[in-house]
Amino acid sequence: MSTRPETDEPPFVGRETELGVLLAASTLVATRRGRSVLVYGEAGAGKSRMVNQFASRLRDQGWLVLSATLDAEDEHPHSLREQLLRALGEPVPVRRDQNTGILATEFTTSDKAALSLGAASRADAEHLVERLARSAADQPIALVVDEIRSLSAHDRWLLSLLAERSTESRLLPVFIARDEDLEPGSDLHRFVSLVTQRGLLLRLRIGALPLSDIGTYLRLRLGGRDGDETAVQVHARTDGNAFFVQELTSWLASDPSGRPLDEILNGLPDPIRDVIEFRLRTLSETTQHALLIAAVIGRRFDARVVASAADMSLGTAVGHLDTGVQHRMLISGDRTGTYVFAHALTRDTLLARLLPSRRAAIHGRIADAMGQIFGPLAPSYLPSRAGHLATAAGGEPERVREALDALRGAAAVHEARADWDAALSSCRLFLDLAEQAGTDVPLSVSAQVCLTGGRAALLAGQTRIAWQLLRRGVALARDDDDHALACEILLLALESIDLPVSRSKALAREALAISDPTSPATRVRLLLQVAGPEQSPESRAITDEARQMVDAHDLRDLKDLIEGRRYAELLHVGDLHAAEALAREEQVRQAGLGNTQNEARALARLAEILLRVGRLSEAQSIAERALEVAPNGRALAAATRARSVLMAVAVARGDTTGVESMARALGDYPLMYQLRARGLELSGDVDRAIEVMESEPPATRRHPRVAWDYHGTLARLFAQVGRDVDARSHLYSWSHRRADALHPGDRLDSPAVIAEGLEHAPDSLVREVLEESVARDQARFSLTNAASLDYARGLLALRLGQPAAAQRYARRAVEWARREGLAAEEARAQILIARSEELGVSSAPAVASLARPTSLETLSEREMEVLRLVASGRTNRQIAQHLAISHHTVARHVSHILTKTGAANRTEAAHAASMSGMVEAPREANSKI
Repeated sequence: MSTRPETDEPPFVGRETELGVLLAASTLVATRRGRSVLVYGEAGAGKSRMVNQFASRLRDQGWLVLSATLDAEDEHPHSLREQLLRALGEPVPVRRDQNTGILATEFTTSDKAALSLGAASRADAEHLVERLARSAADQPIALVVDEIRSLSAHDRWLLSLLAERSTESRLLPVFIARDEDLEPGSDLHRFVSLVTQRGLLLRLRIGALPLSDIGTYLRLRLGGRDGDETAVQVHARTDGNAFFVQELTSWLASDPSGRPLDEILNGLPDPIRDVIEFRLRTLSETTQHALLIAAVIGRRFDARVVASAADMSLGTAVGHLDTGVQHRMLISGDRTGTYVFAHALTRDTLLARLLPSRRAAIHGRIADAMGQIFGPLAPSYLPSRAGHLATAAGGEPERVREALDALRGAAAVHEARADWDAALSSCRLFLDLAEQAGTDVPLSVSAQVCLTGGRAALLAGQTRIAWQLLRRGVALARDDDDHALACEILLLALESIDLPVSRSKALAREALAISDPTSPATRVRLLLQVAGPEQSPESRAITDEARQMVDAHDLRDLKDLIEGRRYAELLHVGDLHAAEALAREEQVRQAGLGNTQNEARALARLAEILLRVGRLSEAQSIAERALEVAPNGRALAAATRARSVLMAVAVARGDTTGVESMARALGDYPLMYQLRARGLELSGDVDRAIEVMESEPPATRRHPRVAWDYHGTLARLFAQVGRDVDARSHLYSWSHRRADALHPGDRLDSPAVIAEGLEHAPDSLVREVLEESVARDQARFSLTNAASLDYARGLLALRLGQPAAAQRYARRAVEWARREGLAAEEARAQILIARSEELGVSSAPAVASLARPTSLETLSEREMEVLRLVASGRTNRQIAQHLAISHHTVARHVSHILTKTGAANRTEAAHAASMSGMVEAPREANSKI
């Protein structure tokens, strides 16, 4: 039995409200004030159809519309990166070394951040988004990404960058996803939550079609046969699901009997999902079989593969597939002989027919067909063929060996495409299949796969999985007595993953004992791991041994690692002048060698030193030069350090635009949160600064120094808004982390991070923080300019009742600030000088508060009202609720109060107000909480 084929495109009705939302979004994007849009709803709601209608309208307005899909089950899947490059007409770069499968320069650095963040993947994404933004400057671009079922780390980063650029360029990303894929806990849900919280995403849910739209659709499709009662029945059966309405209407339109519509409806199965199966069964058995083969191949497929797997001629297969097109189950693809399922529900219905054993057999036939047509090792089809073979091997053990070989090849193809998530997936599938099948795979082969998978996991940002794979690879290599491979795998882990120092040293010593004496390069890298990060006599002796081996064997590639150790030693002893000279010398040497990656690293180091000694203008110039020199994708660590310097300079100068711009560029880099919070704090919006710090992902706080800085910053911020209980809690965590620091050099930026937060700390801790900072005139981890650091030291000296020392530091801060034109830094340092002088000649207690009295006569009535509420311990949001104004207005008032009174923070302003008698003294924190 066969139904009458339908040849006309179904009409599009309704959805005017949703289209209006999308068109409004496009208007904002065209003026560079837009947001990305997520269109979501249940399967079959009509999401893709509506977005296609929207895209058609944009094309009529002169927009360029690009389309991509993230369906991982295609016959020939491509990463989102590849699809966008092809849509832009650019070649897809293949970055592959003949030995490692990727650019060797990506693995010559020992900087752990570069690998753990997935340097190449992120740089690729940044370059691609920048390319799209440049194109959008000439012609607005809408990018439609459909079938978002799950997200790889690279895709998540790429989509985040697209969302960010939509706010400042004529680029409108539109994402389409199902309700079921947005379940809490999924990668897609986490991505959507993050970009929504950052104000970068507009969420548009597509619900059921209303009865009126269904009636209109039926009148257009069925003409005079329609009636209101039929619309009611269709609505009741479909719950307004657009796809089911279309399916049901297609059935009604194809019935040639002329029977009443209600009679036809009564003869259809219930529930409506069975209608798809009912329609499929009206096709011939051979057509159904061809469609079944196609469903196993994927959403998109080639007719040649269907013909070969179904054991029919190509002409016969095309005929059956064209029948599917006529009945709107398939759509012709963009290339001759290719097809796409019109809707995922049709394919799902076909797949539900198959038992596991039969499905495995079909996968095997598809793999054989691909091998015959395209060749068994064709790079474009090898990943898909490997997936089919792996599934087939579950039911046909004789295919295991072939599947394993294909999976190894697929991993290499994915590496060449820089698709790290897919490469990782192929490696893990290889290992699982080899273990389940009990196949006699050489241990060294499995160890090599662990190395490939671990490397891909690092570049995909999945550090925990990388550690598991690399640890497994080391064990396999040792069991096979392949000590060279074991050392290679272990070195990748040690140089790429932040392990506890004791654990890292123990592993390095263990590897050193089995390393090949004839491989000096390996032994040097292991010696540096044994030396560790501290600068003890033993550590320096081991480093000297490594340096001698480098010189003796002329290991030029490792000279940079040795220079990095020397640079760290100079920082440790506080010799910033020598560190500056070394950085300049290294930059000149690398420039002469034409090594832009190492030159960028030397420039970034130099910029950090110049920032810390107060030469902000020169630091900014050098950091910008580092970004120009940094090769795309191979100097992420240097670029990140340079951007951190630029952000710190912007913070010091009160450049909020520069702060936000660098914050977007830094992504989840830990320093971004602290620097951005500092900028908000200086503008008077301490509540927002606290929100920024509390939004820092827990994963970025795993490193001890990052956690230490995080707690110190929050202790300082909470102290300023009078939340003493929270301030004391973070002060305790900060002091605990600080005590566990590897060596004093890790703690030298204490004053700038936590000065105001030490209000309730014991004198012994305040004195220790100040003395450690003065002992080595530097700030090692947090990027703090010299004026800010000396001001913080002055505050601590005043807190200890040392007004003369406080004046000395404050005057030096004034000098730094004047030289660089930092008006805000100079103003607060001048106030500190005045306070110190007053304390030095008065009978005030020996221990001074970090707050200070100041004049309040210049405040307006509204500002006085806000100050009274600040003094009572309320936050900006609580003040906004009390006064019935926005919290942004409150932040503006607080900023004006700080400017007019010269107070450095809210605590000082409130203290000054209480001492003047103009407002009540602040309440205890416990009464507020």
